[in-house]
Amino acid sequence: TLNARSERFPQDAGLKLEVAVRLKRAGNYSGAIQRLEEIAADHSQRPNVLIQLGECWQHLRQFEKALGLYIQAIAYAEELDQHEPQKLALYRAGSLASAMQQTGEAKAWFQQLVSLDSEFKDARQRLQELDT
Repeated sequence: TLNARSERFPQDAGLKLEVAVRLKRAGNYSGAIQRLEEIAADHSQRPNVLIQLGECWQHLRQFEKALGLYIQAIAYAEELDQHEPQKLALYRAGSLASAMQQTGEAKAWFQQLVSLDSEFKDARQRLQELDT
């Protein structure tokens, strides 16, 4: 039903984003990527779309591509003054960079996140682990 509604209203980026999120949850990452790329230029949704795209590519084990999308999401969220997407993108970027053994970058993203919200998930703990 939601998919049909998004087809009827192609200009509604929110509907397409919701379809993509549901496809991602169902494990259809390629389908989610296709939907997300259709709305990637929508500026109001862009940080969230980039995060979702990053998560899809990360599930498909395209780690460099995912990290690049998280970094773009951080920049757009800062530009649009959208704090929640910015914090999530910082967390995803820090977590992925840490897993990729990019300690310096991971520290920088977690430090920025902790300065915005010291209670965000386990960001403070992850930052402390990187310091040791």
